[in-house]
Amino acid sequence: MIDKTQATDSMIFRILKKNTLIIAAKILISAGLLYYLISSVEYNQILSALDGANLTVIGLVIILGVVNIFLQYSKWRLTCTEVLGVSNKLKVFRSLFYGFSAGIITPLRIGEYFGRGIEFRDKSMVQVTVATLVDKFFPLLMVALLGSISSLFFYLFLL
Repeated sequence: MIDKTQATDSMIFRILKKNTLIIAAKILISAGLLYYLISSVEYNQILSALDGANLTVIGLVIILGVVNIFLQYSKWRLTCTEVLGVSNKLKVFRSLFYGFSAGIITPLRIGEYFGRGIEFRDKSMVQVTVATLVDKFFPLLMVALLGSISSLFFYLFLL
């Protein structure tokens, strides 16, 4: 028969093992992202590109990038609230960026599905993956709907 001390020690060991795996995953994702950035960026090319670039376009791209990240965050926050039952804004924000960093180092951004789950330790990976699929599937439905409507207008007015 197992006494309380052995059960507590076993539980602490499992928690420490899980935390160690999470920290190892974070370090692996960070190292992969740093390797990707260092191997793909050349300093002289950046300077020559900036020298001949249109700064207005660069500013517009930065503004649109911030808006894009905000919209992705809002969509992911809504998905987390409805599907996962998580309303902590900081956890949702960190989860989104863990997904970004995991997605950039894996083919087809498949790591994003698992990277988003790093922050949600109390949820199963299946739950987080389903929530990410819902998050990714919604824009596909919007494109299909708006594309269908646009093609109907094209057909009615231009043909």
